[in-house]
Amino acid sequence: PNKQYHVATCGDDGCVKFWDVRKASESLRVLQAHDHWTTCVRHNPFHEQLMITASTDRDATVKLWNLPSPAAHTTPAHATDSLLRPISDFDDSVYSMTWSAASPWFFASVSYSGKMMVHQVPRETKYSILLSD
Repeated sequence: PNKQYHVATCGDDGCVKFWDVRKASESLRVLQAHDHWTTCVRHNPFHEQLMITASTDRDATVKLWNLPSPAAHTTPAHATDSLLRPISDFDDSVYSMTWSAASPWFFASVSYSGKMMVHQVPRETKYSILLSD
């Protein structure tokens, strides 16, 4: 998250956990992002409601999430409510990804086999975010 003292972590339980480091004894929110290890989580540096996750799922998935507001980190929500799009065009585990430095609407991911793909935030989501800001 793009908030001071807030951090997102991922691990072998398939979850993404949101933390306030000032109160690290308990996570603020847990999102069951994947069925297998979640290898990477990245928030969009310009639009904090956009988040991407990667995993070692059988279908080697990257998922694009829309967390409706910063308040979403402190209230329970169903993971499927905020999933924008699963991307499973990989043939091996996805180990890294990043948001574009040139445009807030593009991100890239790379699998263990070396396959790299560039993805785009759906147009409807982009306009929804721009018109609500």
